[in-house]
Order: sequence, then structure tokens, then C-alpha cells
Amino acid sequence: MADQRKSIPADEEQRKVTLKLRDGLSDLYDQNGCCHLQLGKYYPYQELIDNDPLKSLLESLKEVLDPEGRMNPGALGLR
Repeated sequence: MADQRKSIPADEEQRKVTLKLRDGLSDLYDQNGCCHLQLGKYYPYQELIDNDPLKSLLESLKEVLDPEGRMNPGALGLR
């Protein structure tokens, strides 16, 4: 399936619409105090946390559970 997607030519207009929808959903989630984790590599999770100890805890937890950074790298702003 992945190989088939690579053969589809990029459509910049559709990309713009998709990104606009994604940004709108992210704003809607933020306005209502929630998030959708399937947007994990996009959603500005780390930027929305206004708590440095919590950020540090999440980073430490990720390091303990995934020291090689193989599990979903970049999701939620974590390495």
C-alpha cells in the first residue's frame, strides 16, 4: 500500500486544504482543552504544556521507556 501512495502525484491544492483542516482541528481541540493523539507528530503538545516540571517528567519517561528513540520518534514533540 505504501508503494502505491508514492506513485500518486502531489496535488498542492489538496495539500493546502488538508493542512488548513488539520490546523483548524488543532485550534478547535485547543480551544476546548483537548487533543487528538493521532495528530501526535503535528500537534504542538509540548508548546501547550505551561509547566516545566511536567515537560521534564514526560521527557524522562520517554527516555526510560524508549532509550533508543525508536517508538514513534517526534510524536508529541518527544525524541
